[in-house]
Amino acid sequence: MRKLSVLILFISFSSMASDKGFPCDGAPGSWRTNPDSTPGGYVASTATVGTEVSTGVDTAVCEYAKVTGAVSLLDRARISGRATLNGKIQVSGIAEINGEAQLINLGNSSSMLIEDNSLVGGNALLNGVVTLSDSSQVYGNAVIHDFVELTGTTKVCGQAYLSGSLVLHDDLTYCP
Repeated sequence: MRKLSVLILFISFSSMASDKGFPCDGAPGSWRTNPDSTPGGYVASTATVGTEVSTGVDTAVCEYAKVTGAVSLLDRARISGRATLNGKIQVSGIAEINGEAQLINLGNSSSMLIEDNSLVGGNALLNGVVTLSDSSQVYGNAVIHDFVELTGTTKVCGQAYLSGSLVLHDDLTYCP
């Protein structure tokens, strides 16, 4: 009976680690306050979030991720791994940035937008006014510069390099 009680207690705590009260898979951290004094999201103690960053209450910055500049994390956005975000960037919906991905948007008046159920991971580099929406994915060693927009279930991966004013949609996969 005692073993059963311990097992039930362990299962209860394990399932709670993924609840809102224990984001980042239960890693230690704290809930932040935004620059405008509103309640913000969760930041793991190993992650870095600049004082100018705005986070929604359901967002999480986990592991060794670094978020600086005019970044806005909304809805249930999650940044993890060793991902780096710097500049005018908005991540919303249930979008996720992970791995060693780098998102940079400095010196542009428009924001980089990572929305909906989009994913950026691996060693991907996004630089400039890039938009990912729907369930778009960028991963591997893919590099995207300037004014590129991905929609639908478009995937850009491998050694892909995209630059200029491009719109990729209709569920295209480009992974050279």
